[in-house]
Amino acid sequence: MKPKFNAIDFVILILLIAALAAGSLFLSKRSNQKGVTQNAKIEFMVELTSQEKEFADLPQVGDSVSVGEKEKMPATVTKVEVLPAKTMGYDTVNGRIFETTVPDRYDVQITLQGDGMETENTLEINNNAIRVGMGAAMKSKNWAGFGFVLTADVVQ
Repeated sequence: MKPKFNAIDFVILILLIAALAAGSLFLSKRSNQKGVTQNAKIEFMVELTSQEKEFADLPQVGDSVSVGEKEKMPATVTKVEVLPAKTMGYDTVNGRIFETTVPDRYDVQITLQGDGMETENTLEINNNAIRVGMGAAMKSKNWAGFGFVLTADVVQ
């Protein structure tokens, strides 16, 4: 018995080879993208809102800080900025939103730097992602606080 090979068999064979080539190309690009990481200095700013004056004086440049509750991300304070605390209100009579300062309260913006990794999608310190808006519990030798990350970037 002689095997029959016609045009339909040839088309099926070509489609099968093309599908295998496309699949292997897709998977190889995807694995290459996941592997792109590099060591970097990560700088991020955390704001602690509505703090008393006694606390606002505690964070100092050079303090070693552990960021995170369960996961510990070591960092060093590079800048501390103390601003008057502000709150937003709504004027129901005029329909306006206004901003006022809160007496005897301060917003403390602490800029931190740590050694980490930069991937395509995240900035990581100690294998934990730093994202803008995330809550950050911080602990140092003389002070501790909870705030939110306002900025995160790589330092050149």
